[in-house]
Amino acid sequence: MRTLFKAWLVTLLCSLWFVTGARADDYPSQPVRIVVPGAAGGVLDIAVRKISDKLSRSLGQPVIVDNRPGANGFIAAEAVAKAKPDGYTVLLAAVSHLCTNQSLFSNMPYHPVRDFAPVTLAAGGQPILLVNPSLPVRTVSELVAYAKARPGRVTYGSPGMGSPQHLAMELFGQLTGVQMLHVPYKNNPQVATDLIGGQIDTAVEYASMMAPHILSGKIRALAVVGDHRKPALPEIPTAAEVGVPGFEITAWYGYVVPSGTAPAIIARLHKDFTAALKSKEYVEFVESFGSTVYATTPEDFAARIKADTLHWANVIKQAGVKVE
Repeated sequence: MRTLFKAWLVTLLCSLWFVTGARADDYPSQPVRIVVPGAAGGVLDIAVRKISDKLSRSLGQPVIVDNRPGANGFIAAEAVAKAKPDGYTVLLAAVSHLCTNQSLFSNMPYHPVRDFAPVTLAAGGQPILLVNPSLPVRTVSELVAYAKARPGRVTYGSPGMGSPQHLAMELFGQLTGVQMLHVPYKNNPQVATDLIGGQIDTAVEYASMMAPHILSGKIRALAVVGDHRKPALPEIPTAAEVGVPGFEITAWYGYVVPSGTAPAIIARLHKDFTAALKSKEYVEFVESFGSTVYATTPEDFAARIKADTLHWANVIKQAGVKVE
């Protein structure tokens, strides 16, 4: 009986391997759906639509963009986490969805690591520390001195509690010892409008939105919150160059699939996604708003998710930030 059971088990495992292998070999045989945790016309939506045609051609199947905005990305992420791990459902996820949400929210409908398998990191950008020109500061050290002399009175805006911009300013406070007042908004344009108008003193925002205002003098740039200067704004130093090493943030996004997806399918998706990301048209599009293409291996993307999760968990814990 035991011998028969072993033979049956071996036969079953071989059958499962054959079926899985066949499915991977036939992939893709139907449209691929990319779920986007944002509305049509948003940054993430535009990013995926810029490569959807190339993906359709290389995969030999239509690529459908499925917008699922709302609930801090929970709606989109949960939908993909519960989808069949067959390679036909892909999530376009940002650093908030895979790294910071789990430290900000006590209850989440998905697990960022357990429920997803990385395909590739796509692209990312580093923001700029900005002030209203009426503020009597022209350098980061002057901002620190000004804020320390007025604890809790200097204001900074962000597009919401727990946003990358909010967490960046919390990190700035931890590194410099300043205490500033957070003013949360509903979106980035509101932050830009009030920073230009002088309703808030400072903010961390991205060159894609702020470059015209910096060049016109409506907003003063103090430092790039990253490890390199921006080619389009080369006169702006990095935070490390002006005495605040460690003040870095990269708002990246990448592609993941449900856990359990066959390695051969992940390899195929990785091949086609990275080819599209590295295309001349896409690189120029990303660089046009001050960001960088980061097409990586699944292993490198997994390591980035792990490192950023630990980093921001420490920042969030020290700041005592919670979003309910």
